[in-house]
Amino acid sequence: MATIIRSNSWRRCLPRFSLSSLLSAVTLVAAVLGWIRYRAEQQRLAVEWILSQGGQIRYDHYRKLKANVYYESGSPEDRAQRAALRPENSWLANTLGEHYVHRIEGILFQQSKLEGEVWRLQYAHGAKDIGFWKCNVTTDVLEALGQCRSVEDLSIVDGRCDQAGLKYLARLPKLRHLSLREIVLDTDALEHLGKCSALESLDLTLCKFPADDLEKLRPLSKLTHCGLGFTSVTDRQLGVVAAWPNLQYLELGQHVTDVGLDHLANSRNLEALTFMKSAVTDAGILKLVELPKLKSVHLSDCRLSDELLLALCNEEPHWTITYVR
Repeated sequence: MATIIRSNSWRRCLPRFSLSSLLSAVTLVAAVLGWIRYRAEQQRLAVEWILSQGGQIRYDHYRKLKANVYYESGSPEDRAQRAALRPENSWLANTLGEHYVHRIEGILFQQSKLEGEVWRLQYAHGAKDIGFWKCNVTTDVLEALGQCRSVEDLSIVDGRCDQAGLKYLARLPKLRHLSLREIVLDTDALEHLGKCSALESLDLTLCKFPADDLEKLRPLSKLTHCGLGFTSVTDRQLGVVAAWPNLQYLELGQHVTDVGLDHLANSRNLEALTFMKSAVTDAGILKLVELPKLKSVHLSDCRLSDELLLALCNEEPHWTITYVR
């Protein structure tokens, strides 16, 4: 009589897991999902507060579509625009919610009051550029902003800004571009700005601050662009400007004369220079012709002769000059 022998050797090839391994895997997956949900809920809180203040938001998928737009909450037009810009494979965002899939990339406040639960702003974790236009930026706002470690570009224009709160900007490790146009700054404020070591661009155009306190900004060795137009900076403070070794673009105001340009004669990396209502004359400009990289000069309401301007354009160093009288 024939005997049938069944082999279970194929089962030995299957992977085996202990109960403890399975529990560990489940715990890990649950922790990851819980973290995703936690971050999404935080972003939702931030978005609700931003939009309640009349702010505008840009999500990261707008950048992927090369669409540099902001939208406001509430109006049907804004919702239609957001839907049109949403990627085709947005079923996940529609199913779980937009905050699970997309991150805030840009925030803009225009004439906003910035009241209520200001602390929610710290939950805009992915925001890279944030702008305030004609807003009262309080210390509470700046403290919450100091928790948004991904911020690279910050603008506060034509508004009020608590001086003490600027110390929180030093907590932003990626802050490279800072614009504080038409803001009143005191000595302590400039000292706080001097601690933003990652800054590459600083615009203080139309700001009011003690000229001698520009010395507080000397540690900003990474600066490549600096705007000092229509400020109180004079010839004496240009020694600080010349100490920035990587400076490429510089804008100066009406209190700079030929004497101050002696400091800039050693700015070997300077590529573009702007004079706004400056008292600089032909003799002062000639001090800069030896700068090896300087190729662009913009002059607004200055005292230079047409003969010199033509010579600088048509002969060495062949500058590109724009002159607004």
